[in-house]
Amino acid sequence: MATAATLLSFEEFLALPEVPGVKRERWEGELVEMGNGRFAHEIVKSNIAEILAAIARPAGLRMCSETMYRMVGESDLIPDVSLLSRSANVEASGYPDFPVLAVEVVSSETAAQLERKVGLYLNGGSVAVLVVYPSTRSIRLYRQDGSAQRFDAGQALTLPELFPGWSCPVESIFEGL
Repeated sequence: MATAATLLSFEEFLALPEVPGVKRERWEGELVEMGNGRFAHEIVKSNIAEILAAIARPAGLRMCSETMYRMVGESDLIPDVSLLSRSANVEASGYPDFPVLAVEVVSSETAAQLERKVGLYLNGGSVAVLVVYPSTRSIRLYRQDGSAQRFDAGQALTLPELFPGWSCPVESIFEGL
């Protein structure tokens, strides 16, 4: 993942030419470029999308994949998978302001980059952020109150802030790897 020191406005960011194989975000005005995830990344992302889609609608949420959000503080983020309130504010730009839940499947990000991105989501209004590690088959849940929880094989992922009483075996997130 590469970053450029030049700060971009939202309009400048949108005007950048697309580059095949490169995903771009804007973190506090900085351009951040990432490569596409490998096949394991896509399997995990697909599993998460299927699981969340099944529980989102009854909770008044919409499951989204690779959707850009206009976050506060000059950040435009694209989580791998996200949940959006069905009554979400969609700015005049046509982009929603924040995901209720953001899911990032780790592929090439550094710990410092992940920590920064989790902070951008939570400071921007997200209720929770899931960071999923295919290499260790573990999941970290970060909450608005600053707490974090790790889920490993043999445990059940829970999201009581959004889905009271719901749980999902961690292994189902990594099925097919």
